[in-house]
Amino acid sequence: MRGSNITLQDMTIRGALNLGLDQLGYDLEAQHGIVVGQTNGFHVTNVHVSDVCGDMVYVGPFTHDVVVDSSVFARSGRQGWDVAGGSNITFDHNSISDIAHATIDLEPPDTGAVSNLTISNNTISSGRLFFFNIGGAAVAMSDFRILNNVLVNKPMKVQAAVPGTLKNFTISGNRVSGPIDLTGVDQTGGGAFFIQNATNVMVTDNQVSMTWGRNITGVNLGNTHGAVVTDNVWTGGAGSVSYLDGLDTGVCWSRNLAYLPLAPEPSSGGRC
Repeated sequence: MRGSNITLQDMTIRGALNLGLDQLGYDLEAQHGIVVGQTNGFHVTNVHVSDVCGDMVYVGPFTHDVVVDSSVFARSGRQGWDVAGGSNITFDHNSISDIAHATIDLEPPDTGAVSNLTISNNTISSGRLFFFNIGGAAVAMSDFRILNNVLVNKPMKVQAAVPGTLKNFTISGNRVSGPIDLTGVDQTGGGAFFIQNATNVMVTDNQVSMTWGRNITGVNLGNTHGAVVTDNVWTGGAGSVSYLDGLDTGVCWSRNLAYLPLAPEPSSGGRC
């Protein structure tokens, strides 16, 4: 869909996922629920999307001023919300569940710079793989905010393996709900949040679970500069911060709880 000032409201979109088609034998991954690109002004509100073989929402490059709110998304064959480029993009007060791949995915092409992305006040339930993933081409990204979301029976795994650069990244006020065997990040080592090639990172007031004994920290950093990690609860975590490559500068943490049972973690010292 292309154009300007487009609204989708009070709609139901149902895909072919439950028809039993062989996804290995059919090219179905592009059967998305909603696709938008090269558009200025796009609003989705009170829309129900379910059973799609592709992504729930695909936002293509050169798309600006997108708001998806007050909608319900259930059961996809691929990603949940896929942002491949654009600016001023917000997903707010939605419910999304049973996503086969990443819930929020950014894999932009080389024309797909992304700025001013907000993921806020959503309820994310079940589903596989990452909650938030960045891959794709080495483009400039800036001003990302992940705020006040609730993950029900799903680990809060953030994989911001930025191929290019990411400036101004905030993860704040998010929490998981449910038993630790369903909500715990469970790889060995690393962090619940992996952040690479970023500057000016703020991680604060999150409640995240990890499998105790796996040596998982809240945040694992690679070539990141200016990161503040404060007031988080890392249930089952080995601490707040670990490093991938030792290229990081300006990192500090304070007032976090970690370990199992939970206990205050010593701060890093310095201004934080």
